[in-house]
Amino acid sequence: MNYDTIFVDAYQIMRYAYGDSVLTETQFEEKVNKVYDLFYKTHLSNRNIHEFKSYDVPLPSEGTTIFEDMSKFHEVARGNPIYGAVSIDSDGKLSLVA
Repeated sequence: MNYDTIFVDAYQIMRYAYGDSVLTETQFEEKVNKVYDLFYKTHLSNRNIHEFKSYDVPLPSEGTTIFEDMSKFHEVARGNPIYGAVSIDSDGKLSLVA
C-alpha cells in the first residue's frame, strides 16, 4: 500500500468536491509537497522516468518536484494529470478530463 498516495488522494478528492472555496490549486500542491516531505524527506525529484519504457515521458530537469513528475507521468500514461478532473455519468462511465 502506498500510504503517501492515501493522503494525496484525500486532498485531491477534497479539491474535486469543494474546489477553490476550500482548497486552491496552489494550496493543493503545497499540501502534496508536505506529504512527500514527510514520507521521503524531500518533495524534490530528479528521477529518470524514462525507465518506464512503454511511455514517452520527458526526463525531469533538476529541481523538479515529485508532484510535477507524477502528474506528467499520469498525463502521458492515462491522458490526465494528477489534478485533472474526473467525472462519472449517470450510466456509471468514468471520464478523465484534463
